[in-house]
Amino acid sequence: MDAKQAVLEGTRKISMKGAKSLAALSARSLAEEAREAVGNPSLTPFYVVTAAAVGAAIWLFAARKREEAIFVGLWVPTLLALSALNKLARHERD
Repeated sequence: MDAKQAVLEGTRKISMKGAKSLAALSARSLAEEAREAVGNPSLTPFYVVTAAAVGAAIWLFAARKREEAIFVGLWVPTLLALSALNKLARHERD
């Protein structure tokens, strides 16, 4: 039996149940790796500034300064993206 036939025979032996459990295992390990990379969320300056931007946008909207509120509100996703980038950079240094 050559290598190609051995591989084909091995793949035939894998049942659907085995394939599903393998996929679940790989998804679980991927989630664990992501959790390890990002770490537990903690109160960082990015989160404080993000919360302040949300509050300022709400205050500006209530003060009928709609365009300014939208402008400040658009800072939120940028700040959260910078926070994620910062966490990934710290993880790579460690």
